[in-house]
Amino acid sequence: MEKRKLLVGKIIDYKNYTQILLALSTFFYFGIVIKGPDLTTAKSALLLTAMILFILFAYLFQKARKKYEEQLAETE
Repeated sequence: MEKRKLLVGKIIDYKNYTQILLALSTFFYFGIVIKGPDLTTAKSALLLTAMILFILFAYLFQKARKKYEEQLAETE
């Protein structure tokens, strides 16, 4: 029962992390699109790098969440 609670908590946390990171990457994308011509190359590269990193971390959290969901299915 305790392991089940721990796994459910991790699944919820990783789902929330994924949603937040995707929302932030969308925010940065719109920042690039709207302010694109006004941004310097360095600022544009920084926003693009941050956006890609957030999407990468969201993918990794999603992958970890799927692993914990499989573990939860095995314990039940």
